[in-house]
Amino acid sequence: MNHSLWIFIAALLYFGQNAATAQTLNTTDYTANAGKVEWSTRQIILEDLPYGIPATRTFTIKNISDKAMEWFEVNPSCVCTSVDFDSAPILSGETRLVKVTYNSAKEGEFYRIVAVKTSFDPDNPVAIVINGNVLAKPAAAEKQ
Repeated sequence: MNHSLWIFIAALLYFGQNAATAQTLNTTDYTANAGKVEWSTRQIILEDLPYGIPATRTFTIKNISDKAMEWFEVNPSCVCTSVDFDSAPILSGETRLVKVTYNSAKEGEFYRIVAVKTSFDPDNPVAIVINGNVLAKPAAAEKQ
């Protein structure tokens, strides 16, 4: 992974670590993807999640340009987050899904970023985010 991506992820993590559920992603796309890629949303707030039950949400991406879009990288910011997507190029007018799963294995607020690099701007990733709060781990049932 190149140096600029690490700086981008580190900055987003730094600014997003406090008050994660109140954090809102700036949805303005300053990359060369603007006007070529359309996201259904770039941030999904998961609210309160049960401890230990993974939560999966889906982002929709549409290629609104006249050229095919290739995926260069789709990287979550943490091992607690995974992604699933069809890595085939997205032709003009086509839509694809990016499934993001947070493992909910840690109590408290979270703000997880997935950096997406495309052929339209391979040097500048677009951030998609899931954030919310994982409820406290249930206490063990009392023995009788």
